[in-house]
Amino acid sequence: MDRCASSQAADASVIYTYNILIDCYGRMHCPDLALAIFSRLLRAGLGPDVFSYNTLINGFSKEGEVDKAYDLFAKMIEQSILPNVVTYNSLINGLCKTKEMVKAERFLQQMARRTIAAMKMFNEMIESGTAVSFY
Repeated sequence: MDRCASSQAADASVIYTYNILIDCYGRMHCPDLALAIFSRLLRAGLGPDVFSYNTLINGFSKEGEVDKAYDLFAKMIEQSILPNVVTYNSLINGLCKTKEMVKAERFLQQMARRTIAAMKMFNEMIESGTAVSFY
């Protein structure tokens, strides 16, 4: 294994560990402490991944702090980290709990559009004979 690959594997392990800590604080109903761990991840020069963001977004959403969850969603997009169904479900759940039904429906529609677009591209790849790899 070359040094670059070894370094990437080490970084992935460290990010995974940070994500565990972020999740633990979220489960303890302490999303601000989870955000502090997230900030340490950034200061360490490591890039957060979709799991880092999802865990934070879910934590803030569950605590009714949907504005903070949305700010994280916006940063996620800004960093070209694509939200997935977990991201949208966390935001929609938080919005429903805070009775922001119009915003919740808007996110549901956005999720549906992105999912349909992804499925269409996937089907086109298969129909054209393009090799599809998930790993």
